[in-house]
Amino acid sequence: MTTFANFVLASAALLVSSGALSAQTVGTADIPFGFRVPGASLPAGKYTIQTQAVGSNAARITARDMKKSVFVLAATTLTSPVGREEKSRLVFSCHADDCALAEIWLGSEGQSVPSAHRRHYAGSERLAMISVSVSPR
Repeated sequence: MTTFANFVLASAALLVSSGALSAQTVGTADIPFGFRVPGASLPAGKYTIQTQAVGSNAARITARDMKKSVFVLAATTLTSPVGREEKSRLVFSCHADDCALAEIWLGSEGQSVPSAHRRHYAGSERLAMISVSVSPR
């Protein structure tokens, strides 16, 4: 092959792979209670959640009514056991009426939200799970 043909093939491969890496997973959830994320408090409402499909530790949470977005950086990436299908969901750590986002699961990959930003209470922690409707983009 000529140098030009090699260049064209390499460029095409780069475009295809960069498109796959930038694919996003988008979900929507109706959260019936106010909650906290690192750096912000958000009210109950309908939200859109976006994560990068491959290799990202960031998620964007957008309040659909308020047109406000916050970015959440994951402390760790979570994966489900091989062959196990996880349900898309948001997991909240709650104490009394104070809830903080703890995990984001969109498909078989999840993100753990840093716990340093959640208040720690002795004893009565409970988890709340909200289903997320997902559509890959």
